[in-house]
Amino acid sequence: MSEIKNCNDHLFAEIEIESGNNTSYEPTPIPQSEELVVDKKREIFIAMRDISRSNHSAYFLNTKFYNKQIQYENSKIFYKQAEFMKDFEDDYTNIVPFSSYFPYYQLMSYEQLRTYFTWRTKIRRGSIENTSLSYAFIYIYELLNNIGVNNPIDGLNKLLTFWKTFKGFDKTIEKYLIKWIKDYHIYYELPKSFKEFLCENELQRHYPDIASYDPEMSCIFEQLCSISRYNIKQSIFYSDETKHLISDCFDFVICKLESIFVKSGLEFNNLIFQSSKKKIDWMPFEGALFYPCLKQRNRQVMLSEDEIYTCSQYKWSRSMLITKNSGGQLLAYIFKQMEAVLRKLTNYKHKISANSNTISNDILLKLGAAGISLEKIITDAVLEFYKEKNK
Repeated sequence: MSEIKNCNDHLFAEIEIESGNNTSYEPTPIPQSEELVVDKKREIFIAMRDISRSNHSAYFLNTKFYNKQIQYENSKIFYKQAEFMKDFEDDYTNIVPFSSYFPYYQLMSYEQLRTYFTWRTKIRRGSIENTSLSYAFIYIYELLNNIGVNNPIDGLNKLLTFWKTFKGFDKTIEKYLIKWIKDYHIYYELPKSFKEFLCENELQRHYPDIASYDPEMSCIFEQLCSISRYNIKQSIFYSDETKHLISDCFDFVICKLESIFVKSGLEFNNLIFQSSKKKIDWMPFEGALFYPCLKQRNRQVMLSEDEIYTCSQYKWSRSMLITKNSGGQLLAYIFKQMEAVLRKLTNYKHKISANSNTISNDILLKLGAAGISLEKIITDAVLEFYKEKNK
């Protein structure tokens, strides 16, 4: 009968020889099987996969990624697995490609996991190399979830660096990152505005409406003329000779009004505009594996007139600005009072007057409580503008 013995860290087969046989035998080493070699990395991958099993989830086996509940569960498991693997590093020498329409760790083989984490290790050490697009998206998902970053600002910088470099290998990521980086600014409260970020990184061409939007200069002549109840462009006073005078004067008047309103605790734009009642449910990073684990305070993020994002009780919605009826009436009075003063200053043959009773009672009460005389402010502003213009 044969038995296995361990000698000097090698396995040997010890064979019993029948008596009477004088032939001598030396013990023969048996090659150590691969299964007996402890593979720490494989154990880590198994533990990572067990996170999905421990959550009793069959969602990763479900291909209906468009289902919101399935998306949520998939994202939650991905986030937990990513957190588990956030500090993992590898130095795998082989490169095994990976392709999936909706990539995540659970789909990847042992060799693919080692390939991915080796590639990620190189990125974290400063070298972004080309790889399968599916690996690139998994890395992006990690950054969107703030996995492997010090803080949201660090995460944004890593996203931007990866975008600028990897698009040289595959531009497919660009159309997704254009959307997701905007979402990143909405979801994570960053110290600088999205517009400042665009200007600093020369990304304005990807977001033309946001780049051109300026809340402090939103009350420009052309825009407000189109929503006023009184269209000054249809006035006989408005002509090729006077149009620049009128538009420049209006901008000056609005600046004066905004300044005085702010000092009195009023916001000019809030008297003119309101968010649309129709709000659309919004989730950041659509199409990505993203788990919204942060507690979000109630707030509003305005990127442009057409993009207003509101967080209320941890739920996000999107709306746009619309003109209040009372806002259109207020603008009509401002335009008409300004025109009345300009007609007088230019000795125009026809005079007009503006009636403050056309302004809504609600606005009149707010102005009165703040001690604001709209007629006086507009008149004084026009006189100041005209005097400066004709020095």
